[in-house]
Amino acid sequence: MTRLHARYGSDSLGEDLVFRKAEPIVGGREFLRSVPSPNGQGTSERKLETGSQPGSINNFQGRYAIRHPWKGPITCENPRRGVWGGPPAGMARGQTTVAKDVAFAPRDGIKLASFVRHDVPEIHLQGAPISMSRVTHPGVAPQNEAKADPAPNPQPASSTPTPSSGCGACAIGNSANTTGFVLSIGIVMAGLLRRRRRGMN
Repeated sequence: MTRLHARYGSDSLGEDLVFRKAEPIVGGREFLRSVPSPNGQGTSERKLETGSQPGSINNFQGRYAIRHPWKGPITCENPRRGVWGGPPAGMARGQTTVAKDVAFAPRDGIKLASFVRHDVPEIHLQGAPISMSRVTHPGVAPQNEAKADPAPNPQPASSTPTPSSGCGACAIGNSANTTGFVLSIGIVMAGLLRRRRRGMN
């Protein structure tokens, strides 16, 4: 741990933060683990590990992965489902995007349970069941939903373009920023050469 942020008020802390020794744990690395079949019969299934378990060394990595399967047409020659993470070897990675102006973003009315689909017994959190009334077809707006209050001081939308296509296990590089930078340099150089020619004449 290199830094810890704790938000508290004068009447909520009670005492200073107290650190105690904890036993080593492993997990969170999204390895495939064998788990018993749901009906208790037949061979075990292999699923991505969840939670943590005791270990001989500390090797726990908290990864907050939000996965949205591609629902559009798949045009890859050999698509592979269930492949998550970085691009394959030999393919360029996209540019890093920095999250800005999030320290004081409005968070009122947000309930953690509404974002959790499965129970997390370690922190006594029960996931919210999916309401069928909220499931809609593409292109059809949900009806009779309460409108959210507008956020104060809305931030301007990001200027980073969103890729218009993609598919399972395929990556599309983002070269818009690089192209704009090269174009700007070209315009500046052209202006300098033109001014120099005028001076020589």
